Amino acid sequence: MLAAEPAAQRVLNSVSTNRPTAADDLTVLGAARAAFVDAVARLHAAGSEVKINTGAAVRAALSDLAAAADDAPVRAGLRQLQSLIAPAENAMPVAALTAARHRAADLAASPMWTAGERAAAVTLGTLNKGPLQA
Repeated sequence: MLAAEPAAQRVLNSVSTNRPTAADDLTVLGAARAAFVDAVARLHAAGSEVKINTGAAVRAALSDLAAAADDAPVRAGLRQLQSLIAPAENAMPVAALTAARHRAADLAASPMWTAGERAAAVTLGTLNKGPLQA
């Protein structure tokens, strides 16, 4: 893929000056296209749902999938958060915990998170470290 950009530039230069393109450059571009199509297919098979039409989009999708691979402990924390019980004698922590449990359930139900959702999930997961554990 690294050779594709210079090859594309040479092909563009050849076409713009009305000269024939080098067969090697066309071979490099064909291989780059095949590799790109394969990468997009593999990303979609792995669960990426974003529109992937550039190299930057491929890199972003790979980054998202790598981050999602680290989500298992965070998701476990969200499940644990849903079992926490606040002391019934004070309505404020009960209301706050109820809201946190609902947000945790929503996040846990989502197959992929945005960066903001991942940050919220990590923050919610820290609630498991307190005295409210069942």
